[in-house]
Amino acid sequence: MQFSCAGGIALIALLLRAESFGWALTVMCFAVSCVASSQETAADGYFLQALPNYSKQAFFVGVRSTFFRLGMLFMQGAFVWQVGRQLERGDSASKAWSESAFYLSCILLAIFILHLKFLPKTEADLAPILKKEKVSWAGMGDVFRGYFSRKEIWPLITYILFYRLGEAQLLRMESPFFLDPVAVGGLGLSTKAVGILVGTVGPFALSVGGIATGYYLSKRKLENCLVPMCIGMNVPNALFLLMSLSAGNLSHLQIACSVGIEQFFYGFGFASFIMVVIEASRGAHRTAYYSISAGIMAIGMMVPGGWSGALQQKVGYPAFFSIILLCTLPSLLVSFWAKRTLQANPR
Repeated sequence: MQFSCAGGIALIALLLRAESFGWALTVMCFAVSCVASSQETAADGYFLQALPNYSKQAFFVGVRSTFFRLGMLFMQGAFVWQVGRQLERGDSASKAWSESAFYLSCILLAIFILHLKFLPKTEADLAPILKKEKVSWAGMGDVFRGYFSRKEIWPLITYILFYRLGEAQLLRMESPFFLDPVAVGGLGLSTKAVGILVGTVGPFALSVGGIATGYYLSKRKLENCLVPMCIGMNVPNALFLLMSLSAGNLSHLQIACSVGIEQFFYGFGFASFIMVVIEASRGAHRTAYYSISAGIMAIGMMVPGGWSGALQQKVGYPAFFSIILLCTLPSLLVSFWAKRTLQANPR
């Protein structure tokens, strides 16, 4: 999947250079998204197999979630900075995006080679190969029935769907908020400035938050961490509302501090979410269950993210961030429900 992502993004780079790409670019982006989703599910399944006990999962989930977010910050920071740098030196938009996409495909190819050489194979990885197991539709039906028939699963599914309700909308509109002119409620930053702010302050704060959170989770029961970590996850909602109310009066230092606080609390809150996804995936078909949980997680991100742009354009940034702040309430409610469920079903 990593190799396919590298090849797909290389093709996207060629299509961007052509300028008259039309539907071909959309289809290629869709294909790369499907491949990337499959790769993420496989990586998460590997995490479960390589780290079977709770304490190790809880500790390294901070590292895992940190690097997951670092990949996103790389795209919002270093990648955008590279595009902005080329635009500033006079390159056309198609050339700037095309060359940056090509550099990205080279990075993915290097990661593919690195993983191919160094990732160890677990016993669970080798078992299906040694047994030559075949996948059947009946077997897939058993997996789905086994997943949804557990009495504790529905509170956890509800948690997965609604925990990131505010963050899913904020994540989609963060970059537009930074880039939009002050006249329409944005911060009016340049593409290059956004790349520098997000690509420098963000990764450092996120790494500190994610690794500290892994240690925090490994020393406490998961159910006792859900509510405080939910509150931490939603701190950025209030922060972005304050920034939108002060648009045009903020220095780059103030914006950088806000980005750092946002990323720290994201690292703090996201780790508990991943641990609940892992808890929802325990059972006879752990990796398959995780695939289902990951699909539900994607719905919880994509649906709110899908309407966020239209909502912001209709109400403006201050009202938009106010609505996101209200979304903290559903997140807290499902956190309390998941807490009670985990307490009633000890591991």
